[in-house]
Amino acid sequence: MALLILSLLLAFNVLQAAVLGYPSNGVNIIYKDQAIIQNDFCFPVVVTVNTRDIMVEKNSKSPLGIHKWNSWNWMPGKINGLINSKSVSHPLKGKPKVSFGPEEAETHKGFNSFGYDFSIPEGTPVLAMEKGIVVRVIGQFKVPHQDKTRMEETNTIEVIHEDGTVARYSHLSPGSSKVKHCEVVNAGQVLALSGHVGYSAGPHLHVDILRPVDGENYRTIPLKFK
Repeated sequence: MALLILSLLLAFNVLQAAVLGYPSNGVNIIYKDQAIIQNDFCFPVVVTVNTRDIMVEKNSKSPLGIHKWNSWNWMPGKINGLINSKSVSHPLKGKPKVSFGPEEAETHKGFNSFGYDFSIPEGTPVLAMEKGIVVRVIGQFKVPHQDKTRMEETNTIEVIHEDGTVARYSHLSPGSSKVKHCEVVNAGQVLALSGHVGYSAGPHLHVDILRPVDGENYRTIPLKFK
């Protein structure tokens, strides 16, 4: 029965990951001679089991060392406390000024403090700020709203960088992605088109870069646009 429950939980985890825009394969805790974390993604992840943080590289396994746990969570990236800010390529041609920066919008607070909004027309090409691998593509949402309980309902592309940080590009036009999961993208490459979707008061692009604190929490970091 315990193994059946575990299998169902793992299947649910994979399903949820696919629904939320990650590739259909995922991160699992499996049993062989011992419990191990298996990462089938094309990018590294941080996994927290109980209070232990474990970094697992892409397409690899890591011994867990225990057989019981109360909870576990994961997120893309690497724990790198040395990354406290970044200088990145501008995400838009013409390099328009930031409309709302850190702490200047209600959604730019707390762990999301260092967010940057650009008020631009719908359909504006969105450019990669740094070379990396596409880890998440969400493009099915079609309308804007002001419902704070639906904050996750926005079209987003996430790109993981070599240093383990993850860039997010949000409020994209539905179905406009020019890239796919696990694709390597270069700075300045077109990722998608901007839109007016999700928790949005007007057409704009929101970008930020996060670094994992553990498998469940992250912090956004200050950005300087070149």
